[in-house]
Amino acid sequence: MDLAHETSVLLSLNDLSCVPKVYGQVVGGSRPGLVMSAVPGTTLEKFLEKWTTDSCFHRCVTRVDFLHICLQVVRAIKSLHCSNILHNDLKTDNLMVQILSQNHHMFRVFVIDFGNATQVGQYNAYHIDPDDVREGRVTWLAPEVRRGEPTSISSDIYSVGVVLRDVQHSTGLYDDLDNLVEGCTREEPVCRTPLGEAEKRLLLRYKSLRG
Repeated sequence: MDLAHETSVLLSLNDLSCVPKVYGQVVGGSRPGLVMSAVPGTTLEKFLEKWTTDSCFHRCVTRVDFLHICLQVVRAIKSLHCSNILHNDLKTDNLMVQILSQNHHMFRVFVIDFGNATQVGQYNAYHIDPDDVREGRVTWLAPEVRRGEPTSISSDIYSVGVVLRDVQHSTGLYDDLDNLVEGCTREEPVCRTPLGEAEKRLLLRYKSLRG
């Protein structure tokens, strides 16, 4: 997808708090780009890595915090779909976690990198190197997308499930996330857990642990 397309997608999402605000596009010259709000924080991928390697950070970010982060991820992608947009490339490296207050356990999630985003129903088949599929380098993409079929709400749901699985594996939240990971990453697209249902389950779990 080109820069104009990404600008158009982001402008259509400017009302969403989980997406960086875009103000325009720089055209001409040797380095075209987007003019957009800065997103403080770190990617979820690096956030998880820090949690597993930094003992102080490990103590500060709790099981409840991670459930809230997962809940925000589900809500963010659900809000994209309600705005008729598919992300099509969701993974821990395309999610930012802003630390609002580490001592008060306040974290905020943003979705970034809309270069592959499309409208719901718009045909978008990935051109994937078969070697990448065989060697497991595109595991966040749904099986049907890896086979060259179009992206869909269901393929985004699969990617959400992979994000939850990555959180699960890094943090040990197996009891909290097992059923959702299994439901979102089912082989058959029509059998995957809708994000509205995933949101309800996560919210109930989060509230029960938060007290």
